[in-house]
Amino acid sequence: MEENQERERLFEDFSRVTYEEWKNAAVKLLKGVPFDRKMRTRTPEGITLKPIYRKEDLEKTEHRDTFPGFQRFVRQTDETGYLNQSWTISQEEKAPVPEVFNGELREDIGRGMTGINIVLDDTVKEGRIQKQDVYNGLTVRTFEDLKEALSAIKADQYPFFVNGGPSALNILAMIGAFFREKKWGLDALKGTIGADPIGYLTGTGKLPVEMEKASDLMSEVLSWSLSKAPNIRTILVDTVHYAHGGASAVEELAYAMSTAVQYISEMLERGHPIDSTASKITFSFSVGSNFFMEIAKLRAVKLLWANIVEAFGGSRESQKIVIHARTSPFTQTVYDPYVNMLRDTSQAFSAVLGGVDSLHVAPFDERMRQPGAFSKRIARNVQLILKKECHLDSPIDPVGGTWYIEKLTAEVAEAAWAKFQAIEGAGGFMAFYKQGGVQKDLEKTNQFRQKRLKTRRDVIVGNNMYPDLDETVLTEDKKQKNSISDRINHDMEAHLKKRNTEELAIDSGESGLIDRVMDAYSRGFDIEQVTEHLFSGKESVDPVNIHYASEPFEELREGSKAISKKTGQRPPIFFANFGKLAVHKPRTDFSRGFFEVGGFRTIDNNSFESVEKAVEEAVASPAKIVIICSSNKMYPEVVVPFVKALKEERDDVYVLLAGKPGREEEKEYRAAGLDDYIHIRSDIYEINKKLQSWVLEQEGEQA
Repeated sequence: MEENQERERLFEDFSRVTYEEWKNAAVKLLKGVPFDRKMRTRTPEGITLKPIYRKEDLEKTEHRDTFPGFQRFVRQTDETGYLNQSWTISQEEKAPVPEVFNGELREDIGRGMTGINIVLDDTVKEGRIQKQDVYNGLTVRTFEDLKEALSAIKADQYPFFVNGGPSALNILAMIGAFFREKKWGLDALKGTIGADPIGYLTGTGKLPVEMEKASDLMSEVLSWSLSKAPNIRTILVDTVHYAHGGASAVEELAYAMSTAVQYISEMLERGHPIDSTASKITFSFSVGSNFFMEIAKLRAVKLLWANIVEAFGGSRESQKIVIHARTSPFTQTVYDPYVNMLRDTSQAFSAVLGGVDSLHVAPFDERMRQPGAFSKRIARNVQLILKKECHLDSPIDPVGGTWYIEKLTAEVAEAAWAKFQAIEGAGGFMAFYKQGGVQKDLEKTNQFRQKRLKTRRDVIVGNNMYPDLDETVLTEDKKQKNSISDRINHDMEAHLKKRNTEELAIDSGESGLIDRVMDAYSRGFDIEQVTEHLFSGKESVDPVNIHYASEPFEELREGSKAISKKTGQRPPIFFANFGKLAVHKPRTDFSRGFFEVGGFRTIDNNSFESVEKAVEEAVASPAKIVIICSSNKMYPEVVVPFVKALKEERDDVYVLLAGKPGREEEKEYRAAGLDDYIHIRSDIYEINKKLQSWVLEQEGEQA
């Protein structure tokens, strides 16, 4: 009471401001610019963000009066938040060679990692043994490989996270056999070792087993885990590849819920009640760079999942979602890659505030090469700092009650639910996918994102703004990569020579399948021999088109490199600056940054006092592109005479104007020979691409 009274006294000297008063003041400052156009922002999710949020915005939100750990679970699935059980630091381990994998895993666990996150190579997920030039994950072809990978690791003390792809049976049986050999009870096996056949099919375009058979195997594993390994989750819904394809938060949630419903339905048909299935599902999401949107997404999905499980008749406990997250591959950049550290930190912060159960922070160089000790350490330490120094595991739902986030959570949930219903109305997720629904969604969303990036309404530091043209790009150590492939292929050949040739009989139609597969691995049979008895048939679709947000700007930089290789230098642009420094500097700086995104080199000067002098130096310049920079007041005096005189001297020059002229001025300037102009809403990609093509065309004519 005393504290509230003291707070009231602090505000006695300030009058209360109504929303209308604030808006009127904002309108006045906008000086005629429409309020809604300037102050409201449309997101890829189709949600319009307001400039200010108030308590009144929460009046119709369903979860406004809930508490952490209570119904709908928006504010955490446990009433104590992270106090009793913090999120798991679950960094991905993907070294292909088991021995190397083991060394890196032991190092990471010794330095703060609290979970075992195994990334399997696709050959392992598909149960194949064949030579490859590139391996992108751990290759465990035999039980001996698995034992070497987990050697000297007290695996019973850490939760697992493993995406088994088409089926979790193989890797789960190997790990189960490892626990059995160590004489650890299978009830100590915890975390997620899950199958996600739909995710694997849509992510890779292929499934080495018919979907019906994959569901049968999922059911077998589910039954086994319920009776023998109660603390392991065996079904995974992984939406990272949709986010990597550019999906919005709403689309990612809708796809996740629809996929989960399809798995629930398949398990119901095979006799598994909703509570049994829901208790074995883990969701894996990508966390992007829109800080508040990602928090809202991770809170909204708790509401969606609770509603779905309740609709199936599931218990309160089954309505609690389990979420693994990883920072976004979609937002990683090749150029200025160290900025990825900042992106990762922001995304990890969002994930924790959103209430994830486990988290992987991507090394900043993940996109360019196999991450090394330094980049893995930095990524791991992001989580340790958030936990140990920022103490984010202490407050329970720190964003709870925030008007903006609570309203955004409700809007994301509502939009995702509507999208989910549309997908279900189309026949379920796979029917929707095969109809091209996902690809159409992603194409539309990517077009929206790219329009904002290309007009720099949204910024990718180091790419569409503030590029460092002298940076050294990080590259893969090809010699080391080839050495890894050679080693694995050599070990494979050695294994095949001593392969167990005894007869192996595994009937996947009988009970006790998992135990028999565990026995087969313990007897020395390899993953291909076992999989031949498990998988039948195959399926294929067009996979999700994977993108990176920065791709167009990386294309521009590569185009600049191609010109440099041909001409011996970055393509130059001559700046014709007129007037005093204070007059032309704003547009000079803007133009310099605009063209540096395309990798152009600027030939600058302080200013020209006369058109004649500017023409003289522009003619002498090696640049085939000229940009005029000054004020709107000076342009009528200099643009037409400068352009006319320059074009009379040189016919190989492209002339632009900094700033958007009026309609009549544009006609006059273009009649004089002006080729184009740039302004704050220009498409930075299209213009730079056009200029690169112009330069190459001119070089070709000279040759």
